[in-house]
Amino acid sequence: MLRKPMITIKEMTLMAVLVAITIALDAIKLLPMINGGSINGAMIGLALIALSFSPIKTFIATSLIFGLLTALLDGYLAFYVFDYFFALSGFFIISLFRELILKGDKRVAIPTLYVAFFFAFLVRFTSHVISGILYFEVDFAGSVAYNITYLAPSFLLTLIALSFFMLSNLRNQIAKLTL
Repeated sequence: MLRKPMITIKEMTLMAVLVAITIALDAIKLLPMINGGSINGAMIGLALIALSFSPIKTFIATSLIFGLLTALLDGYLAFYVFDYFFALSGFFIISLFRELILKGDKRVAIPTLYVAFFFAFLVRFTSHVISGILYFEVDFAGSVAYNITYLAPSFLLTLIALSFFMLSNLRNQIAKLTL
């Protein structure tokens, strides 16, 4: 008797494409900061990954694959635990509601996506603040101030992109492809 694989070849391919797109969005740095971090579109790709996969597969794609690759590309592998692994793990929250977001009535789906994205952002922000305190020996207020300068604009950029996504046909295409 054949067992169904945990991740199908179709899912692996989609995951690889979405991670590559997210890495490209992360590489376009609008405001690079001195200790890492920048205003970029990576959270757009991370949200698309979360909308395309189950929570476990989202965690694998965001925290493990994307997180490890970007930590290596950024040269910050030593800070992987808080700045990448934990910070990116919050995107699984969006995937908990993906069916409702992708197939539900837009009057419910859009606020659900916004709330889920806010909590994913909150996990990321909190992890970066903790990293600033632990690794960079900055006090709490300094870490909050540093991280909010690039994460808040990235959050707003992603929120705008997600709004277009929800109002376009892309929502239906992802639902058809992944659900």
